[in-house]
Amino acid sequence: MQENVFVIQRPEAVDCTIWTYQWAHAQLTLRLKRQNSPEIQYLRFSGVQYVAMPNEWSNARFDLLDDEDCLNLLVQVGKLPQGMSLEVFKGKGIYLYQVALPNAPVWVAAHNANKYNG
Repeated sequence: MQENVFVIQRPEAVDCTIWTYQWAHAQLTLRLKRQNSPEIQYLRFSGVQYVAMPNEWSNARFDLLDDEDCLNLLVQVGKLPQGMSLEVFKGKGIYLYQVALPNAPVWVAAHNANKYNG
């Protein structure tokens, strides 16, 4: 696991909102607004395979989970077939990002992700 993969300073002081989600294009953009500041950044995920999150929350500490965790989640939610090997899965280039929230984690499984300024 890689912690705070987008290297966001003081991620606990950042409010996250779903900015756009284009299901047909498998693209998700999140708006990150630092509390008590005009600073705004965005996270864009492309090749989105799975999303589980509220519309908005506080905490922008996205961790990149291991391939095995990603495979297990995608099999559990029915996005991949039971019995897929880790080696075959690694060839698909899907990554699982997680924000640990008190009630339920935020999960995004996608091929690519990048951070940019507004």
